[in-house]
Amino acid sequence: MRSTGEPYADGTPRLEIHVPTERSAGLPHCPGQRVPVRLRVAGAEYSAGLRSTTKNKYVWVSPTIMASGGAITRLGRVLADAGYSVNERVKLHVKGTSLELRRPEQA
Repeated sequence: MRSTGEPYADGTPRLEIHVPTERSAGLPHCPGQRVPVRLRVAGAEYSAGLRSTTKNKYVWVSPTIMASGGAITRLGRVLADAGYSVNERVKLHVKGTSLELRRPEQA
């Protein structure tokens, strides 16, 4: 997980999940496009997007996500509420366009 700058006005951390491009073969991404995915964090499921560009050496989960009821939220809020922090290593379990965030010991 990476911080992308100062927190939002409400104190929510600006966080993204980065995956080095050389380790992204199983992820459904396409440079220059936001690819829709389902993201599961701490048992809750969200609509999210994977982004990549030819200039960046990583694929990332976009910071704006949508909860199951349609409410827009921030990835940083969801991650902080689930107890994750900046620079923490995580694992993504990938099955098609569904991603589940896990701590390394849960893999």
